[in-house]
Amino acid sequence: MQGPQVLIQYTIAEPALVSVRIFNLLGQQMAVLEQGVRAAGAHKLNWSKPGAMANGIYFVQAKLGKACFTGRLVLVQ
Repeated sequence: MQGPQVLIQYTIAEPALVSVRIFNLLGQQMAVLEQGVRAAGAHKLNWSKPGAMANGIYFVQAKLGKACFTGRLVLVQ
């Protein structure tokens, strides 16, 4: 049986520096899922290692070029 997985999708209109990170409620960085320049278009991140993290609420921060987005992730295993 395979462990829990998290799918994160994003689209960028032009090549850009991308950073996708996971933070806990204290603001501590828990994981870096993506870092570097990515081509224009749709992208998918399939994070298959959240099993090392405790159940709880986390934040996903995506910096896509000049734009920055934050979303909430509830991890229940």
